[in-house]
Amino acid sequence: GFSHMTILPACAAAIATGPCRWLGSEMSIASTSVRSIALRHAVRAEIAGSIRRSRPDVGDIDLVVELPEMNLWAHAQLVGDLCALGYEPIKDGERIASFTHPTGPGLDVYFAAAETWGVTLLVRTGSAAHNIKLVEAGKQLLPARRLTVSRGVLDTAGNVVASRTEKDIFAAIGVPFVRPEEREAPEYAGWIRQDGEE
Repeated sequence: GFSHMTILPACAAAIATGPCRWLGSEMSIASTSVRSIALRHAVRAEIAGSIRRSRPDVGDIDLVVELPEMNLWAHAQLVGDLCALGYEPIKDGERIASFTHPTGPGLDVYFAAAETWGVTLLVRTGSAAHNIKLVEAGKQLLPARRLTVSRGVLDTAGNVVASRTEKDIFAAIGVPFVRPEEREAPEYAGWIRQDGEE
């Protein structure tokens, strides 16, 4: 069973009918356990998504991991340990592995390399609205640079300018760093030119 968290009564009844929401405080406990398992095999692992943004209710767990390049078995070992915890894989690819759990939240594991760690953590932390606004802000502040979801900040020649850390990415597009808890998009309202404005 999912021993490191308690199912909300309302969610327990909803499991058979569709996705449910979880209290952020309980998900924090569950995600800590998942991250600990990932660190057995990963160079580093961080919780992303709604949990990292400290949202009061959360749909699932998002985890970004960097596996050691020389250990070809690390991916399989990580998936195996998660299965031992009760997770059931529904997708297992090179960049993402997705899991369900019979009595707990779903889990998405995003695999990043050292050079894409920052952009992967940034994108997977969200929110989606924040990511969109961040791209728009970057276009206006530094039009010669482009923020992409897979490679980071690129110059006009397509060379990577920043991708390894979130702070590097914010700096590279001229936007002050925004803490994860504040990434819900309103912080950019004054920076984004509205349609029709000059």
